[in-house]
Amino acid sequence: SPPPWLHPAALVFYGFFAAILALYVVRQYHVRRAQRIAVSESEERLKLTLWSSGDELWDWDVFRGQVYRSNTWGTLDFPQDD
Repeated sequence: SPPPWLHPAALVFYGFFAAILALYVVRQYHVRRAQRIAVSESEERLKLTLWSSGDELWDWDVFRGQVYRSNTWGTLDFPQDD
């Protein structure tokens, strides 16, 4: 008789556990990829919104007492009126 860790029932359990683990890893990959795409689309929408409004993005670091300003006028390309 084989040792308990090589018993056919144990081997089936190992295979089942490996399949569940592989499915979990694949699922996490797809979830993270979807999150990256969502963040990328959100950043693009923010960029286009700021461009169309002509405003700037401000960020205030309260703990350091610093204000960061992103001047969109100098970084984005605007259509030229000819």
